[in-house]
Amino acid sequence: VYETTLKDFLRYDESPEHLHFVFTDESGTEQGEAYLEFRKWIPSLREKEQLLHFKLPVTYKGASDETEAFGNVGEVEGDIHYQNLPVFAQMVGGTWINDHVHGGRLFAEGLPHPKCVETPTVWQERPHFELLKVEGEDETDEIDHFDDKHLAQLLMRIDLPPPWEKRRERPGGRMYFFDPRARRMTWKDPRFLPENWDQRIDPASGRVYYLYHKTRGTTYIDPRCCPPGWDMRLSRAGDTYFAYLPAMKTTFIDPRGLPENTDPALDVLGRTYFKNHESKTTTWKDPRDDQPEVVLAHWRHEQSVRWVRDQVRREMQERYEVAHSDSEDD
Repeated sequence: VYETTLKDFLRYDESPEHLHFVFTDESGTEQGEAYLEFRKWIPSLREKEQLLHFKLPVTYKGASDETEAFGNVGEVEGDIHYQNLPVFAQMVGGTWINDHVHGGRLFAEGLPHPKCVETPTVWQERPHFELLKVEGEDETDEIDHFDDKHLAQLLMRIDLPPPWEKRRERPGGRMYFFDPRARRMTWKDPRFLPENWDQRIDPASGRVYYLYHKTRGTTYIDPRCCPPGWDMRLSRAGDTYFAYLPAMKTTFIDPRGLPENTDPALDVLGRTYFKNHESKTTTWKDPRDDQPEVVLAHWRHEQSVRWVRDQVRREMQERYEVAHSDSEDD
């Protein structure tokens, strides 16, 4: 049994999600290999099918010290049984709002898509970006203008908080995070925790929780992604609340998950209001009220993406300034 995810399907790098067949002779010597890349075969799958028939060339490139490459030495043919393939999940992005899908793209040609949308465009791999440099005068432009692929590359350069470790489920596979204190793993990234917070794993259940050092309390609520000027805190009784530093006031209302260009704030009496930067207005009405869960989930996701990008940008800016300062000292 081989388990994979849509996120792994979408990965397009030197090692896309695949099955690797290796053929050996009776003595155990490798005689050939074949790769079945899921991205290239998923368009063949349709609803209610449970069987994927494939035929692949078997190639032999020779040992590293051999000058001759034999190329194709045969074929491998077989069937793969699959299950739990989402019929309409083969889209990159997209949000379902009021019976319409907005912004979705197919990640491969010919995939089935919801009837409520016209034929979406096919997702294209973004161009490769070099990693951030520290020489010259234009490097800061890359800090402010990086795409998703560049973001992933920059994240690889940012260390984990001790004692967390990066590991992979297999060579070229999805990265996970290992906590040696609990001897457990998780897919949840432990980086960018606010001050006084630490991510842990319950060794008994394997569930991620968060330790607040000021009160030594714990919670399952992630304290990250608060807007600028806000902090999530934990009372000694274990209650989650939020502090708005400009007004030095607190509230139990979560300031996260608002639409773009809208910021929460507290007045001098601790009352929550909302600032709309587009219309340059303020209101007491929470824009999240009466919104369907799909819209709220979309807002939460978009805000978390912006928040992570800001954390990476800040980290890279600090590295740039340190490296630039050291070069001037030399």
